[in-house]
Amino acid sequence: MKRTHCFLQIHLHGDDFKCLHEHIPPEALPEKLDGHLGQKDFQDFRTMMMQNTPLIERINTYTFKGVQSKQTCNPQENDNVTTRNLFRLLDV
Repeated sequence: MKRTHCFLQIHLHGDDFKCLHEHIPPEALPEKLDGHLGQKDFQDFRTMMMQNTPLIERINTYTFKGVQSKQTCNPQENDNVTTRNLFRLLDV
């Protein structure tokens, strides 16, 4: 039986919108991400993400080049850097 592997790539861009636009055209992005779609209200998305604790916990286990962020290993100890708080900071 042939095995099939599926990989998900997540690109982190910070505030480098030029790099972001290499992956996603500005025509498909809101103004907040230097796109052409104008201002968008992401409150529904933000609410859904904030209520989805299993997803937030799973995202916090992801690694970069095989190394898990020390900042997200213990969310109680480092609550200011968890994914949940990232959504709060971004006001997404």
